[in-house]
Amino acid sequence: MDQSRDNATVAALRAAGVAVSELPRVDSVVLSGPSGELLLPGDLILAVDGEEMSRPEDVGEQVRSHAVGDAIVFTVLREGRETQVTITAAASNADPTIPVAGITVTRGYRYSPRVTYGIDSNVTGPSAGLVFALGVYDRITEQDLLADAVVAGTGTIDPDGRVGSIGAIREKIKGAERDGATVFLVPEGNCAGIGGLDTDLQLVKVATLREAIAAIQLINEGNSTEVPTCG
Repeated sequence: MDQSRDNATVAALRAAGVAVSELPRVDSVVLSGPSGELLLPGDLILAVDGEEMSRPEDVGEQVRSHAVGDAIVFTVLREGRETQVTITAAASNADPTIPVAGITVTRGYRYSPRVTYGIDSNVTGPSAGLVFALGVYDRITEQDLLADAVVAGTGTIDPDGRVGSIGAIREKIKGAERDGATVFLVPEGNCAGIGGLDTDLQLVKVATLREAIAAIQLINEGNSTEVPTCG
């Protein structure tokens, strides 16, 4: 999954109170290494040698507890199914006494809902993260978050719901205005770069997904004066 969609999904589920658990995830695999064609990017690592894993660091520690040539058993969650994969520890290029699995591991997430994006697969990129998260939140909660408002916005998002700055903010605001939006969600870090931009849009300052949700709710209730803005 595109990283912006993955982050947006996790942030939206958490904002909606849906349980999300963290697990180590295979980020990349050295095809010529011991895990080539055995472990796959995206695999969630549940256990190594029967020991439950909760952090990426746990995986490395367990691998290094072996000797080069040992069999290491990974229990992984792949496309919703639990499976076991056995690899043979190889020697590190930096130190032949250190065993390696030939993978990089990062933070991953496990949750029950299945989320798909019914939009063009080419619509990706970090700056779409906030809008993706709002769309997911709107679909999984009972309230009609957007109601009749035409809301635009931009900003990266991380799994904890923090909104980050993006480039070309002035151009994006003008594009949203041209397309009929009345509200534009601006990452807090971008407010200083707007300057004296001439626009009729309500420029709402947000630092987190929860702030964006609260701002839209206030606007729908007619309490726009309580909404934080840029400038």
